[in-house]
Amino acid sequence: IGFTGGGAGSGMVYLAGKQSHKMTNAEMIDHIVQLVEERAATLEAAPDAAE
Repeated sequence: IGFTGGGAGSGMVYLAGKQSHKMTNAEMIDHIVQLVEERAATLEAAPDAAE
């Protein structure tokens, strides 16, 4: 998960190294936290996570 500033109060979100979507800077932190938490839950639920 990545983010670059795009100017004019918004930026681009990158997922797996590829452009995904634009978002306002005001929403960005909460959005990135949500994406990280969702990914962490996915990884923890994976069969290999127990090892």
